[in-house]
Amino acid sequence: MNVTPNDFNGTGNGVSPVERTYEAGTTVTITAPANTGANKFDSWDGCTLAITETCTVNMSADTIVNAVYEVPPS
Repeated sequence: MNVTPNDFNGTGNGVSPVERTYEAGTTVTITAPANTGANKFDSWDGCTLAITETCTVNMSADTIVNAVYEVPPS
């Protein structure tokens, strides 16, 4: 996942799950990979604004955001 800006510890991008700490009022942008293995990106859960693989979160409280991937039928 690409995460901007970096948090209080200078940490940004990472492999899911990621946990970051921000000051209230910070706008955070998260970009998920379009595909993970055979799974295709489907949607976001917990975003203030979501456009395709990009999620924007306005940090006003503890927030959990999940990227949801579609698993191909077996």
